[in-house]
Amino acid sequence: MGRKDVKDVGKRLSSTSKSIENDELYSHFKQIAKTLTVRGLPRPQDIEKDDLYTHFKSIGETLKQKYSLTNQQLIYSLQPKEENSIPISIFTKQLSCLETIVKFLKEEKQLTYHQTGVVLNRNDRTIWITYHNAQKKKAERLAVKPTNYILPTSIFTDRRLSVLEAIVRHLKDNYGLRYTDIAGLIQRSERNLWKVYNKKRAK
Repeated sequence: MGRKDVKDVGKRLSSTSKSIENDELYSHFKQIAKTLTVRGLPRPQDIEKDDLYTHFKSIGETLKQKYSLTNQQLIYSLQPKEENSIPISIFTKQLSCLETIVKFLKEEKQLTYHQTGVVLNRNDRTIWITYHNAQKKKAERLAVKPTNYILPTSIFTDRRLSVLEAIVRHLKDNYGLRYTDIAGLIQRSERNLWKVYNKKRAK
């Protein structure tokens, strides 16, 4: 899903957003989504036995029918709408974490080098070099897919932490994800993530 697709989903959802936000069933749906995010989704083989997930899925189907929403629109409605937030789905093995984030902010959010530097607490030259290095490795745009995991850009402003450290810290401390889950999401080594997180805790 590219930047235009995300905007289009948002536009299509806007016509019903006010009414759905006032729906008690939707409030319950969002609360279950938060619980599942912290607890973690059941393994594929356990989905049918998981009462909470089954209840969540049932409410989702009811809301889709009631408000004529697609799966994509319903997922989009659950995502934080913080400006310049980073969807976890953009990460790729081809690029470093910083290269991925800078490329996303430059191409999908259309920020200037200076604006990107301000958001990430980096100087303009660092952002320029990072973006051009990213372009050499991956000229095509990033694949931006719907996800339940969003990174606020504010976590990258603390320069005591590397970009990878900030990501692992956020996903572990706020979502309670396991190293194996994080490794799959950002396409990094599980062992390396363990080292990074425990290095962070020792600081």
